[in-house]
Order: sequence, then structure tokens, then C-alpha cells
Amino acid sequence: SSSSSNNVLTNIIANDNSEDGIFLSYSSSNTLTNITSNNNEYGIYSYYSSNNVLTNITTNYNNRYGIYLSGSSS
Repeated sequence: SSSSSNNVLTNIIANDNSEDGIFLSYSSSNTLTNITSNNNEYGIYSYYSSNNVLTNITTNYNNRYGIYLSGSSS
């Protein structure tokens, strides 16, 4: 799988996806601000990612979890 680090995501709307609204995989030191992720399988899925900062996140009506950390920290 690929990774991406040191990115800034701001004012993102990720609604009505069949899987994840936002998926982080082996990603670190990213900043996510003002994110809306509704009506997905997972709102935000973080897989083996670390040191990410999430601020002002809205996740409603997702089938599983709003924010899911799998092997991830911070």
C-alpha cells in the first residue's frame, strides 16, 4: 500500500461513499481540519498511521464507525 505524509486537508466534504470517506494508510504527520464525512462505511479510517491531527471533524450516519483507528496512534 502507498503512504502520504505531511499533508494538510481542509474543508473537505466526503459524503455518500460506498467505503470510506477518508482513508489514511501508513500516513503520518497529516493535519485534517473542517472535515465532514457522513453516510459512508467508515467516516475516517486510519490504518497504521501516526501523529495525525484531526480538528473540527463531523462524522454522522456511517455504517460502522465515524473515526476508526486500526494499528494507529495519535
